[in-house]
Amino acid sequence: MLYLWLVFPSSDEQWILGFAAPLSTCTALEAELWSVFYALSLAREKCWVKLQLQVDSHALVDMLSNR
Repeated sequence: MLYLWLVFPSSDEQWILGFAAPLSTCTALEAELWSVFYALSLAREKCWVKLQLQVDSHALVDMLSNR
């Protein structure tokens, strides 16, 4: 079983929230997409207005940037 790990630090790098979610078998890009989905869903649920999303997949950045 694969797990997705998300960490939400504050702007001064203090711990706010972190969690793990199970993923079924998927590609690395699909796992990155799920992480973005979970992060944005949680941010919306928490009513966080300012959010900086960091991912390490160039393919995902290009996909989300419509490049």
